[in-house]
Amino acid sequence: MSAGGVSLSQLYHMHEKKQERVRDDIEKTRRTVIADVERVTEGLVEDVNGGAAKIFLNQRVIEKESRQLDAQCSKLNKQSEQWMRLLDGFNDALKEVGDVENWSRVIENDMKDVVQILEFVHKQQYI
Repeated sequence: MSAGGVSLSQLYHMHEKKQERVRDDIEKTRRTVIADVERVTEGLVEDVNGGAAKIFLNQRVIEKESRQLDAQCSKLNKQSEQWMRLLDGFNDALKEVGDVENWSRVIENDMKDVVQILEFVHKQQYI
């Protein structure tokens, strides 16, 4: 062993310390990479779950609005049927009024004929 030189055992210890620092650095890097991968994975999962939750929520809203629309359509159908029945009744009443008007014209014409006959008979008595 030389005075200015390093002994074999010192070299071995320096090598061991260097190897330990390298292992520590590798372990720190590995933990950092794992933590980064976990954060990215969690972010992706949250995005996917958030998107799925939003889709599910939208589906529930659409289903609710669909039921409301169905109920409104049924209500409109019932109201339309009521209007049709009312219109049919009005149409029938209008026909009856037309029939009454025609009947009254016939009666009026018959009465005019009776008046003319009575006037003729009355004139014949005085001639």
